[in-house]
Amino acid sequence: MPRDPCSSITLTWMPYRGRQPAAFDVEKKEYLCPLCERLCNTALPLLPAPTMPVGTPPPLTEETYNESVNLILKLKHQVKSESVHICTEFCEEMHCQARARSVGAMSSDMEEGELADETEVYVSTHAENLLTPEFLAHFEGEIPPYNEMTKALIEDFANMLPVPDYGGMAASAALYRSTSYTIFSTNAVLQAENRPLLGDLPARHRDTLQALIRLAAALPSVWSHTKHLAHHALSTLNALESTSPLAHEPFGTLVSLVLTAPSLFCKAATPARPNNLAKQITLQCFRATLARALLVTDVSTCKSVPMEGQEDFKSISDLDSLLPFMKELRKGKLEDDLNPAEVWQKIKGQCHTFLRCCCLFYHFLSDISAPTELTVVNGDTFESLCGYLGLPTTFKKLVDVPATRQKMMEWVGVSAEWFNGEIPEHVVREPSEPPRLIPLPDDFSELMNIVSEFSCPNSEREDSKKPTMCLVCGQILCSQSYCCQTDVPKTPGRSGETQRVGAVLAHCISCGGGAGLFLRVRDCELMLLASPGRGAKLAAPYLDTYGETDQVTH
Repeated sequence: MPRDPCSSITLTWMPYRGRQPAAFDVEKKEYLCPLCERLCNTALPLLPAPTMPVGTPPPLTEETYNESVNLILKLKHQVKSESVHICTEFCEEMHCQARARSVGAMSSDMEEGELADETEVYVSTHAENLLTPEFLAHFEGEIPPYNEMTKALIEDFANMLPVPDYGGMAASAALYRSTSYTIFSTNAVLQAENRPLLGDLPARHRDTLQALIRLAAALPSVWSHTKHLAHHALSTLNALESTSPLAHEPFGTLVSLVLTAPSLFCKAATPARPNNLAKQITLQCFRATLARALLVTDVSTCKSVPMEGQEDFKSISDLDSLLPFMKELRKGKLEDDLNPAEVWQKIKGQCHTFLRCCCLFYHFLSDISAPTELTVVNGDTFESLCGYLGLPTTFKKLVDVPATRQKMMEWVGVSAEWFNGEIPEHVVREPSEPPRLIPLPDDFSELMNIVSEFSCPNSEREDSKKPTMCLVCGQILCSQSYCCQTDVPKTPGRSGETQRVGAVLAHCISCGGGAGLFLRVRDCELMLLASPGRGAKLAAPYLDTYGETDQVTH
């Protein structure tokens, strides 16, 4: 099939037995699922939920947790990592994607002077001898006897992720990021379709989430390079405790930290479990989310005055210190005459997605049955979500605690780059509703009229033959033409070798981070792209009188 000059996609079918299109591609290590015919490149093993220790879970107070975390971070030290594969121009690794852009003995991802086998890896093994038994009790337990095939499947799945330059250390980190992103996207789908959080999850989403979360939880028991997991746990813990909550996503931090916490002391450990250590990590990430909301949420409209006898009026006494503390966090830049109850409601709304994602995560990690409230539409209230997670619900218990107030002030102290008293535009806040594609007119002729006004910005001779609309932002672009080609880096986000692509693929990189959904108006078809060389075509959402895709414009 000829190459598309706009999307740079080449589709190749391999003849196999009778010259029929094969359902697999050996070179790319891809195949079509025999059940749903979706493109796959690995198998996701099915694992049981991590078993909980027999008996009452050991307690863990906030004070003990905070003291232990400070000691672990204080005693971290650098060690020499295992050798990491680094690409050169003489690299003989067949599937290495970085070979073409490497120069000499340095990878393009390595800093100058950093050797291939001396990647910085930090562990905190000394702290284990100084921590209290109350904290160490959460790391005890029997390691499940996974067979060799299961271990190989888990490692193969992690190594299949697109991080070719750093081997195991980046592969494990990418697995945790993929897990948190999958939970995020599933939550967005449930919200967009107005489904209950834990009551009506589609079978495909349910099975995928369950298998992915349990696989990531089993990594501390099967991963061969324990230093990589220990380093990732320490890095994530340091990000949570010592960096601004505006500089990282608290839920992604929670997933990584809960799943790598068993490997903190650089040795094979039990799978990640929803124990009291995970609960304290969740509470700390929840408070980071609250600190983020207290800093950047626009509360200028919260000025209604509650009437005596109303519920809001009765709850104001519990929020006496909310506005003074917010003003202190925002360096004195907070409007007067605000209603604290309404402000607190808005702050809680900014934590809604975080709490929903936490419930999805722990539900599939633990197999704990969902309460009735979370199995019905609109049952995901702040109180029901916190109740399922075992978290406090009031401002006094969540924020108005001396240790918490001090920690939030420390977070503000390291947020100068992100926040100086004014709410910056580049800080992403919780949207009021799930993200959606742009609305399209009901009548296809209206869309044709809109597109007819588009002219190519780089050609004055004729109109664009295949105008294409981005369904994320609404911009109209040229498609399948050479007039608007541009150069983009071969690897997004990195400088180095570039490649020439069409306007649609270039827009896909800048607008959707490499993925996009476009409508070819005159062809009346949808185009899904995942740069640099992935794509698919679907029928447009317009039907004719007979309920078929409109083919008049072909």
